[in-house]
Amino acid sequence: PAVQVDRVALNMTLSAATAGLTALLIVSLRTGVLDLCACCNGLLAGLVASTGSAGFVTSWASVVIGFLAGVTYLAASAGLIRAGIDDPLDSSAIHLACGVLGVVLN
Repeated sequence: PAVQVDRVALNMTLSAATAGLTALLIVSLRTGVLDLCACCNGLLAGLVASTGSAGFVTSWASVVIGFLAGVTYLAASAGLIRAGIDDPLDSSAIHLACGVLGVVLN
């Protein structure tokens, strides 16, 4: 059981960090500004997407899940804005879109 806890902690950390950095990099390349909100929301997106599979995947798969979560969060956020849906905290983009991603990848 202790090995499982170690794996979960490592995979959640890798996924969150990768998603946060992915979101930060994409937003900074698009706008030229380092957006802390995008980074923090990307972190949350990585945590949401990797929660279901954190104990069952390898470390490199957690990095891939994090990357996909960062991209999914930004795409869902842009889609909500384009559709005219007001979500000031991007909670739908984080929890719905990245939750669905986590289910699909699981």
